[in-house]
Amino acid sequence: MVFWDYAKWEADGTTQQVHDLLRDKTRQAQGRNPQPTVAVIDAQSVKTSTNVAETSQGVDAGKKIKDASGT
Repeated sequence: MVFWDYAKWEADGTTQQVHDLLRDKTRQAQGRNPQPTVAVIDAQSVKTSTNVAETSQGVDAGKKIKDASGT
């Protein structure tokens, strides 16, 4: 029963609305602007095997390592 309620709320946007409301209330309680003005996005590089062809390896210039993404 709980799964079906959750699936319905997820489909109709209720869970996102609850999340947004709780985030806004928490930020206000901390004396901050309810809406975030900055976001931080981070990615993780995965070191690749030496058995992978050089042409299919990507490079993470920030970390100066080759990664397995191929980009």
